[in-house]
Amino acid sequence: QPQDSECTDPSGCGCASGNCFLVPILGGWCGECLVDADCGDGGCTIPDPVHGVGAVCNGGKKGDGCMSDNVCVDPSASHCADIMEVPGIITVATCGECTDNSDCPAQKPNCTPVYDLEHFSGVTVCAADASIPNNTGCNPADDGMLADKACVSGHCGVANVMGLLDIGICGECDLDSD
Repeated sequence: QPQDSECTDPSGCGCASGNCFLVPILGGWCGECLVDADCGDGGCTIPDPVHGVGAVCNGGKKGDGCMSDNVCVDPSASHCADIMEVPGIITVATCGECTDNSDCPAQKPNCTPVYDLEHFSGVTVCAADASIPNNTGCNPADDGMLADKACVSGHCGVANVMGLLDIGICGECDLDSD
């Protein structure tokens, strides 16, 4: 089967590439890679189950899929950071500006995800306090104080996508008392 075809055999048998990237519950797709090591100098961008696109090798640039910092070659995006995770099913990680707040400069101290839900991707950026507008990404896994400081509203809440994926979103409130 060609790239992006559905597959079920973890050995890759049936895929012209010899790689069947399986995502529990969602299925599998023939692709160019299973891990970064399959891609030479770049990283492996995991499949996009929303659009039925198989895993592809990339050049390690900002927003490209990765499994370690080693494949992130763009100096402005040298950190491989998790963007989205459905525990036990799939983790989306890309080359970005930061992995956590310690990677960010004092003037932009908040490591913040910028989600691209349409393409099952995103990137991390360093953001200044009170610079992230409502309805855009923030880091709910942060210590709370810094994540809230990144949002213009001062509130970083958790939104659930399709009952599977929890993501941080800046909003008007976290609790009724807000």
